[in-house]
Amino acid sequence: MYQYKIFKHPDGKIELIKQGWSWTAFSGGFIWGCYKKLWFKSIGIFLLSCIASYLLLLGTLYILPSTRQLLILLHDYVFHGQYVRTGDVQLYIIENGFIMLMLLAMFLSSIMLGLKGMLWHAKNLVIRGFEEVDTVDALNSESAMAVYLKTKERERENVI
Repeated sequence: MYQYKIFKHPDGKIELIKQGWSWTAFSGGFIWGCYKKLWFKSIGIFLLSCIASYLLLLGTLYILPSTRQLLILLHDYVFHGQYVRTGDVQLYIIENGFIMLMLLAMFLSSIMLGLKGMLWHAKNLVIRGFEEVDTVDALNSESAMAVYLKTKERERENVI
């Protein structure tokens, strides 16, 4: 069971937000943020992704020769018994560390979205005039909406 927060706008529109990790935010990135109207955060994530991708591309273009060099060194060691020179391996590790750092930055931005995306979405709804009216436990969003509407119906019956 998942916990869903129910938000209601004064014009009657209802939004449900599942609490916790969001796979759609994790995998969707800035496109998910735009869909959820998180404009500034989406632009920031998009720029971070562009910069990281650009740096990753530059790093790959400059590091490929050293990657080939390392493969040759490892081939020589494995098939011909020649020892790998330590300096070449250290250079390879430093240069490829740059690529790993860029991949890590892109992965961490996805993790951040997966963890915080729904919280940011909830705060954005409040800013846009929605009010948190209830929290329900359900298996999916459809059943959460059904539970909420059934609860509201019972409340109306008790008032009448």
